Amino acid sequence: MTDPSHPAFPVSGPELRLRAGRDPLASTLARTLRERCEFTGGTLLVAVSGGPDSVALLCLLAALAERSDGPLRIAAGHVDHGLRPESAAEAALVRSLAETLGVPVRVQSISCPPGPGVPRRARALRYEALSAQAVAVGATAVVTAHHGDDQLETLLMALGRGSGLAGLSAMAWTRPLAEGVRLLRPLLGVSAEDLRACCGRLGVPFCEDPGNRDPRALRGRLRTAVLPHLEACWPGAARRAAGAADAARLGAAAVERWLDETFGAPSVRAWSRSTLRALPSALCSAGVRRAVAHADRDAGAALDAVHLGTAAAAIADPTEAPRRWAWPRGWALEITADAVRLEAPGSSRIGEPGFEQVADLIGPHRHAGDETVDDGQQHRRLDEPQRP
Repeated sequence: MTDPSHPAFPVSGPELRLRAGRDPLASTLARTLRERCEFTGGTLLVAVSGGPDSVALLCLLAALAERSDGPLRIAAGHVDHGLRPESAAEAALVRSLAETLGVPVRVQSISCPPGPGVPRRARALRYEALSAQAVAVGATAVVTAHHGDDQLETLLMALGRGSGLAGLSAMAWTRPLAEGVRLLRPLLGVSAEDLRACCGRLGVPFCEDPGNRDPRALRGRLRTAVLPHLEACWPGAARRAAGAADAARLGAAAVERWLDETFGAPSVRAWSRSTLRALPSALCSAGVRRAVAHADRDAGAALDAVHLGTAAAAIADPTEAPRRWAWPRGWALEITADAVRLEAPGSSRIGEPGFEQVADLIGPHRHAGDETVDDGQQHRRLDEPQRP
């Protein structure tokens, strides 16, 4: 591990920018920023942790900004959570690198108390801090160094959890982060190995976070025990993961449009049973899950294959007697001879006044051949790696 506390870099700023501009990843980054992230110009805040991925990203963007003659300007942002003894040294490395490159830098310390859910809470605080830094420097986007290995991990987690197309979409190239600020991930088609090699070519030091390979964490186990075997079987799998996620995202968008046409708005919670009965069970499950998740994302995520499979089977069976199921987070589902209704927590009990009228909001079902359509976890989002 390189000692990040040393303030001097072995390469001068002009030499480092020159090397980075000639690096093969520079053209890749420029293309994905333009084509995938739809970035046409302005100021970007580069999130730099001090690891090899973000160090390479900052160097490459500094070179692109120097060559752009105006349309691209960058600043660096670092958030110190103070959760590990090495965090102060990592902040020093980021500051030194940015100063060497001639890039304005903001280093911010935040407090994330230890306890359950530290990665999730730290991630939320980090993005909040980075969004504020972006606004302060006039940036319209925060750029992170999430790469192909991260994307492949996210896809594997989605498969293991039985996610549908939305989950298999994994991380998007860009998404809203805060008001007026987008999050960009232009390295999703680049492997972690590519970025380490880039740091080697540039001659820049970086930090290693041992927590990233901690086998006690799911992502750590994937990195150490699964991804190397996948890469051995299918060399370049990490680089291709972004393409698979893009295909799933297109499919998820198509299913979402179909659900809008078939189930009505996501806020609708009552449907004609006869029309739902005509649907493939996977699409029926997707529409019901979407209605729950629209009002309560956590409740939608908590609905598993047992909940949804039981509901779809009950909708399709010949039983006409009213039945009611208790679902997670206080939700309930009622199926009668003619209707399927969802009950939100704290609302009137299904079957009482306020639930009698069920509009037939679904037109004639349009079958899309005999393909099996995955039920999708339409609002089950698998976030990017949650590194404190």
